[in-house]
Amino acid sequence: MMYIVEGDIDVPLLEVDVKAYGCMRYLTGDLVAPSEEEMLEAYREDLRDSMDDIDGRLEMDQNYEDAVFELLPKDHWYSKMTKDHVVSAESFEWELNNERAIVKKIASYMVRFEYPSNIGDEDELTTKGESFAQYALACWRSRYDLAKFAHKPEAEWITFRDLPQGLKSVYTGTTATQLKVRWMDLDDEGNEKKKVL
Repeated sequence: MMYIVEGDIDVPLLEVDVKAYGCMRYLTGDLVAPSEEEMLEAYREDLRDSMDDIDGRLEMDQNYEDAVFELLPKDHWYSKMTKDHVVSAESFEWELNNERAIVKKIASYMVRFEYPSNIGDEDELTTKGESFAQYALACWRSRYDLAKFAHKPEAEWITFRDLPQGLKSVYTGTTATQLKVRWMDLDDEGNEKKKVL
């Protein structure tokens, strides 16, 4: 049985496509599927590696999370970022390194599956791979920017397209168009819906 799970990167279509390509290569016999023991060992290795990844370990280990937040001063940038949603130069650098690590993971899948596009490997990203990491960082940043609207009327409808920093396509460089009106007030063609009295 094979299944695909997305969620590693803020570019889910790329992630799903790479993983689907890998599944296709295994199903057609172009790649030899690892044995059950090899898969279990790879899973164990991923778990061991995640012990060195603070965010990954925080998700898995409640005792570790408790210890981290007990020992860190309340005004430390990591505490402020995770608890109060305050971003800083340190949190940007931290998150960019996290995003690079995630993109390198996808890049390693691309290499393993002999995917027809190249964004790097587990050690180094190409220029396009770095662009994916920067895009993922911008997506992360937009979540914090959207949080600023939490107690305003716009909170019910605002999206990343309404923020001033426009996200750009990694492939074309095209900036996401800012919407003319709230997204829920658009028709299927992108025009403002006519109000019915």
